[in-house]
Amino acid sequence: MLTEKTKSIIKSTTPLFKEKGEEITSKMYTLLFAEHPEVKELFAQAPTGQPKILATAIMSYCNNLDNFDLMDKELDQIARRHVFRRVQAEHYPFVGVALIQAMKETLGDIATDEVVEAWQEVYTSLATILIQRESEIYASTY
Repeated sequence: MLTEKTKSIIKSTTPLFKEKGEEITSKMYTLLFAEHPEVKELFAQAPTGQPKILATAIMSYCNNLDNFDLMDKELDQIARRHVFRRVQAEHYPFVGVALIQAMKETLGDIATDEVVEAWQEVYTSLATILIQRESEIYASTY
């Protein structure tokens, strides 16, 4: 569960993420593949617009922090795509580190410790939800 302080910080920085989101996620993939080349194969069949898709999904999550139930269908679709591509729970920390690093590099001084901590909390929250849903799908499918 996200704290009210985190929600407030995310809501205040979401417009900036909307503006820079695709740049952040493009950089995130570059950092991720450089640090963990073994995960690159998980994205072998990803659409060419994958950074934009990820940025849009993050924006959707941020725009629904107070109405998270509205995201159920979208999160189920993401989880099913992840299971199809064989994403595992241990991949999420790699992505989280790369995402936060990309935000710091892209946003510079705007990425204060408080802002970074809030975005880490949001990423962890989203990752936890997806890992749980993917676990359920793996259990029922395999």
